[in-house]
Amino acid sequence: MEYPEPVARLIEELRRLPGLGPKSAQRVAFFLLKGRADDNKRLAAAIETLSQSVGLCERCNSFTDLPVCFICTDPSRVDSQVCVVEEPGNIMAVDRSGGYRGRYHVLHVSSGQTVELVRAAKAEGVRVTAECTPQHLVLTDEACAGLDPVFKMNPPLREQRDVVALRAGILDGTIDAIATDHAPHAPETKAAPFEEAPPGMLGVETALAVVLTTLVEPGVLTLGQALGALAWRPARVSGLDALGHGGPIEAGRPANLCVIDPAVQWVVEPARLASRAVNSPWADWKLTGKVRHTILRGTPTVRDAEPTQ
Repeated sequence: MEYPEPVARLIEELRRLPGLGPKSAQRVAFFLLKGRADDNKRLAAAIETLSQSVGLCERCNSFTDLPVCFICTDPSRVDSQVCVVEEPGNIMAVDRSGGYRGRYHVLHVSSGQTVELVRAAKAEGVRVTAECTPQHLVLTDEACAGLDPVFKMNPPLREQRDVVALRAGILDGTIDAIATDHAPHAPETKAAPFEEAPPGMLGVETALAVVLTTLVEPGVLTLGQALGALAWRPARVSGLDALGHGGPIEAGRPANLCVIDPAVQWVVEPARLASRAVNSPWADWKLTGKVRHTILRGTPTVRDAEPTQ
């Protein structure tokens, strides 16, 4: 893909930063420039400033225009965290980093290669955490054979051996959490031809049921392992445990709760989901388990699967 000259120049400069691959450079460039690729004057002005100021924090390697980023200089934060998408180059950079001070979190792990790299990094003491999605734990690239864009995702669906590796990673703790990568799209955009349609799928409302149906019922995970990967382990990874999430249910603790029915069976009808989008690969699947209520600091926010406000 050809980019306007200012965008291409920023991408090239970002690629010179250590450990940053070409895809990440593109993402960072468009984030910094707010994706305004149609406004060359605005891009040129932004490039003039950003190309001279964007760098890496001396302590945690996150992007900043300061020698040390604001997170690392915040006295209330002991550690810093960098979130990256799944790119083997990124993981290998962490694997070689030795004295890396921050915690490195890998989003949307989909391949067996990444699982092995994260496992090896953890064994060497690197502070790395990782997550994968329900869809990558269940579906394979065979679902894309018919070129239905509902199965187009980023990262893409992989082979069966990758599914096996991801499941093993959940079981041995290499992968810390199961996260949805929830990505609703307007029906008309997702209905475009496969190569033109945006990647992504609905995930929040079906995540629990997909995990219970495809991993707990067949005996791949116990119920406790599944709920840990979906709830209290993500809370610890993200630091939300310090705010009262993901902890034990005890008197005096914040009442941040999710009440589920682990036995109810239902059929996924995308048009009846809470989202205004309908791009769910689980359409017509018969699933087991559903969230009934959620409570935030003692106040019900969802009651009988319906928002309270």
